[in-house]
Amino acid sequence: MRVNRRRIEISWGGRRSSRPPRGFLGKVLSFALGAVLLVGAFVFSLVLFAVLLCVGLIAGIYLWWRMPGLRRQARAQAGESPRGVEVIEGEFTRESKGDGEADR
Repeated sequence: MRVNRRRIEISWGGRRSSRPPRGFLGKVLSFALGAVLLVGAFVFSLVLFAVLLCVGLIAGIYLWWRMPGLRRQARAQAGESPRGVEVIEGEFTRESKGDGEADR
């Protein structure tokens, strides 16, 4: 028994994309299109970098501006003393001499 299998070929736009350009004009157009795409990708990356840099800078300035108020608010919620007053908390144990010796 013989099975006929069809070979499926996918072509984009009705022509093969792997075919090299023919003639001098085709090569020049291919080079120009490649150069335009390369320059376009470079410009896009520069614009994207500039936008991300501006957003990061604005977020950093905003946080720098809001940080003292947020610290004060966090201290107030935690019940800490205001700035400039130092409170030392701790525990201590006083051990006495157990053999009946007098303190000197």
